Amino acid sequence: MESLSRKDADPATYAGFSHCSRFDEQGKSGVECFVDKKSLGNRLLTRMLSFLAGAPLLFVLTSVADEVDWKTDYQQATLSAKQSSTNLLIYFYAEADSPKLLNLSEERFVQSGGQEVRQVAYNNLPSMQKPLSIAAACREFEAGPLADAEVAEKLDDFVLLKLPIDATIMKDGKERPLFEESMFAEMLHLPGVAILDFKHADKPYYQDIVSAIPFLRAKPMTKEQTLTLLDLPAGTLTQRTLIYAVRTHPERPLSTMGTMHPVVVEGATEHSKYQAKTGVLGHQNFSSRADRIAQALGVGGLSEVCAQSWSDEGLLEGAIGCVRAWRTSPGHWKAVRAQHHYYGYDMVRGRNNVWYATGLFVQ
Repeated sequence: MESLSRKDADPATYAGFSHCSRFDEQGKSGVECFVDKKSLGNRLLTRMLSFLAGAPLLFVLTSVADEVDWKTDYQQATLSAKQSSTNLLIYFYAEADSPKLLNLSEERFVQSGGQEVRQVAYNNLPSMQKPLSIAAACREFEAGPLADAEVAEKLDDFVLLKLPIDATIMKDGKERPLFEESMFAEMLHLPGVAILDFKHADKPYYQDIVSAIPFLRAKPMTKEQTLTLLDLPAGTLTQRTLIYAVRTHPERPLSTMGTMHPVVVEGATEHSKYQAKTGVLGHQNFSSRADRIAQALGVGGLSEVCAQSWSDEGLLEGAIGCVRAWRTSPGHWKAVRAQHHYYGYDMVRGRNNVWYATGLFVQ
């Protein structure tokens, strides 16, 4: 074992669409439209309006965005999520850029790479690529993933809340920015998506944030990344973030396709805590850890991968960086890319502001 620190379209464009048109006797009035075949039975519904005598038949397309129910009040949304035992998804957006937002994006970029070009390329961007407009990133996310029928189906499983990044709440009789709440620290005051757990009342992460995906370097999630986020297994913020980083790696490793077993997860958490406490990366006490897990599960064949982030990185940055570190090691990547019967991932930040990640697998 080792340790590693999208106006003109050609005809093909319409191949997947059905065409409909209806005009009056003079050929002046009517409607011409293209209907997405794949979405007819899904989210882009073709609704026929009742017609008056002599009136032309009209077809109206209802967009996915019009059908998704986004709440706009934080207290009401959290109450609805709690009463329905449904996870709350919050989309934080920016309507316009500001010097503060641009500086935040640039600061994260510099801290992540600087002149050393050492930080993970988020969404496979070159490490030194300059950030784009943050407001444009939000518009891209809304017109892309959030307007997609497949994503919309997944969103049905959540209470949805849409807030500007400067949203405020009342706390102790005072109005204060929502981003000042400690649970939103890993959003880095940037647009993005956060998920709060209201499904698992018996878990320590109940009513806590379990996903925080800020639009780093003003780059929103793709459709594939959004679907990955919406399908993550139940777990803590750190566990789910590391699993997200593994699943969204371009090579699509399979180590999280098995069962996320609590005993294995506990082992990964404990070892990450140990590394964070000592500030030393490694497989310390692996034999005793492997024996304990094998005894609890009644099976053997435990393998382990460990990695550490650069200092002062946010959670998402650190998680992606650790996965990239594993990719550079054939031994580690063999374990990460393989499918296992049981798996567990977690990461913990040390007092040195370094994230220590552990992956445990039982074949």
